Amino acid sequence: MATTGVPLSIVAVRAGNDIARHLGLPLRDASASVRVTDAALREAGRIARLDAIRATRAS
Repeated sequence: MATTGVPLSIVAVRAGNDIARHLGLPLRDASASVRVTDAALREAGRIARLDAIRATRAS
């Protein structure tokens, strides 16, 4: 998504989502996450610009 201008939303539906927790997003509540995303896209909510990273799992 980086450099495209297309917004990315995080829907945290399982435990241990540190990024969602750090950003203050709803945890384990998909409906609440959709409401937050909808508000942000309608410019009624908060949009955070973040640095891009690449994460890989050690093999």
